[in-house]
Amino acid sequence: MATERKKEKKPAAPLKRQLLTMLLGTVLPIFLGMAVINSVEFITIRDQVYTTSQDALSANMRIFDSELKNAAVSMVGLDYDEDNISQFESSDSMEQYYAQAEYMSRLSRISSNLISGYGVYCPLNDSLIYIFDNDCSVDYRHRQTFTNLIRQTPEVLTGVNWHSVSANGLSYLVYSYQLRDTWFFCWAEVDYLLKLTDNWLTTEDGGIILLGTNGEEMTRDDSLQGEAFSAPFEGYSLSQGYLVFGQTSETGAYRLVEVVSVWELIRSIFWVLAAVIAVMGAFLLSLPFLIHSLNRRFFVPMDQLQYAITRVNKEILDYRIPEDHTSIEFHKLIDSFNGMVAQIQNLKVQTYEDQIAKSRIQMQYMQVQIEPHFYLNALNTINAMAQVGDDELIQKLTRCLSDYMRFIASSRETVTIAEELKNIDNYLEIMKIRRGDSFIYRLNCQPDVMNISIPPLLVQTPIENIMKYAFNAYGETRFEVDIRPLRLSGKNGVQITVTDNGKGYPEDYAARFNAGAGDGEGRIGLQNARTRLRYLYGQETVFHLSNREEGGAKTLIWFPIDRKEGNT
Repeated sequence: MATERKKEKKPAAPLKRQLLTMLLGTVLPIFLGMAVINSVEFITIRDQVYTTSQDALSANMRIFDSELKNAAVSMVGLDYDEDNISQFESSDSMEQYYAQAEYMSRLSRISSNLISGYGVYCPLNDSLIYIFDNDCSVDYRHRQTFTNLIRQTPEVLTGVNWHSVSANGLSYLVYSYQLRDTWFFCWAEVDYLLKLTDNWLTTEDGGIILLGTNGEEMTRDDSLQGEAFSAPFEGYSLSQGYLVFGQTSETGAYRLVEVVSVWELIRSIFWVLAAVIAVMGAFLLSLPFLIHSLNRRFFVPMDQLQYAITRVNKEILDYRIPEDHTSIEFHKLIDSFNGMVAQIQNLKVQTYEDQIAKSRIQMQYMQVQIEPHFYLNALNTINAMAQVGDDELIQKLTRCLSDYMRFIASSRETVTIAEELKNIDNYLEIMKIRRGDSFIYRLNCQPDVMNISIPPLLVQTPIENIMKYAFNAYGETRFEVDIRPLRLSGKNGVQITVTDNGKGYPEDYAARFNAGAGDGEGRIGLQNARTRLRYLYGQETVFHLSNREEGGAKTLIWFPIDRKEGNT
């Protein structure tokens, strides 16, 4: 029954990162929250100021429109007859005088709270009369400028409804209508109108701007600085640090625009905002000191502990964490860790010594296990040669066998590669005497690895395997041994490769062997060789069986040489 595979947990983040993340994750949202609250409050105040100011501006605009409309109606409602107009347009000075007197009398009966003056003008004879309302006029200069403008540029009277005109830096709103060649008009000085708006403002910092027929600024409050303002026809806009909104007249072609300083909007929340900035600044200034304190009192001891654990994992047990006095907890923890590592070191030394003794016994047993089948075959060969009286071969065989047995009987745990190759020469001489010259071999070994230590019979075992399983009595048997230095996974090592032209390893056997399974086909020599190599060089060794594409078997052995003293 298939078991459900547990989901692999993601590796935990370092504690230092977790603490800093937690600290920033706690403080920053507070600052951001306060900033958002202040932003919302600013938006709320801005909308409230806009609503209140816009309502007040609309109400005052209606008053303006009402006054201007009444003035226009009064002008149109005058009783003008043809005789008066004819006399006013006449070239006769007496007739002009009587008509002017009549119009002056009628104009004097009109009054308004906004109108600066009323007048009648005929361009044909340059006949002009006008009256002023001193309460609605700023000064004489305004009156003189406007009357000169009428004579010099009479077309300013041709506008529709109330419209704006300017001259010599002064601006006016003008209403006029024409009967025959005579113009009847009234006007309001914009500077006077602006004075009336002083009490309209709902905030202290701000002002009123009057925009003319083409959207140009006719006048503005002296407190307003910067470029020209332009208010949207609906809603408001933010420009040059001001909240800008306006109201369009229904009576004439002009607009009233109110400008409110943004500082006025944030005045009420300034100290809260200043406190937020001050706290944030203090936090940022203290952050390096806070990190330094955490690093000295917490992160450094933790890093030392983590480094020590890493050293222990690498079986380096002579490292001790320096004593820490930043806190009682870390002092006890480090002291306990150092004591634990010392106990592990003592226990490992004892275990290592016991393992060495055990390994020595096992290696001696495996060496004895390797020998019997070869000895028996050699003795049978000597017996056969004695029967035919071949004394020379018997001498050669016994000499090679003597050297071979002396090599096998040695109690040494390791031999050099040079010694191993010499023993292989003796072995192959014996095999030639037994099986003839039907096999060809080549031994390649680079000189700089000749003095490397290996378990006895490590190279010979694959060769014995070839002579047992790959030897072809009816054909030619070829094999090659190649020994060279090879750096693998960042470590220096030695690679031994043995190849032949036989049938190769059975696929299932090679797969089981490479997977580390036990031997099930009598090839105990390869198992022993791998086991002895691992006893000597550890689990980093490589002992791999495979088959060549062109035919034959391949045995690949690699072991590190950095771990053993003297293997350089």
